Amino acid sequence: MTAVPLFDVLARQDSGISAPARRSRLAALADRLVQEARDEYQRLRRYEEEFGGLVEAEDRAYGDKELDLLRSIWRMYDRWAEQVEEVLERADSLGESIAHVEQLRDDYGAVRARLSVTPEQIMHADQQAHRGETVPAKELRDELRARLHS
Repeated sequence: MTAVPLFDVLARQDSGISAPARRSRLAALADRLVQEARDEYQRLRRYEEEFGGLVEAEDRAYGDKELDLLRSIWRMYDRWAEQVEEVLERADSLGESIAHVEQLRDDYGAVRARLSVTPEQIMHADQQAHRGETVPAKELRDELRARLHS
């Protein structure tokens, strides 16, 4: 995804090639950027699966190790989302169909939604659940139904 600046330079260039040829070259580059972004997302998910649970349950009471891990994972996704936003802008600017751009848009939306919850909020919720400070799903469902019918 570091090739976004290359896309920008190529988009501004008027190097003597025809507009359709330039547009085709940009579309091919956008296609590669989209695929690289999707590959990077899968890599991040694998890292999280492999290394995200390394903090032992007894260490969770202290929180420092787990919070550092959550922050690190959160930052990886945040950087990815920032770069993907640029890729999506470039792909959209072409007005052409780019392979897998909709899947990338879905992945981007999921990551942005995930990033709306901070590592501190996740840890706080985990600690509450660990202490048993939860609401049973049946109770929550019944309360929601009661609100709908009132």
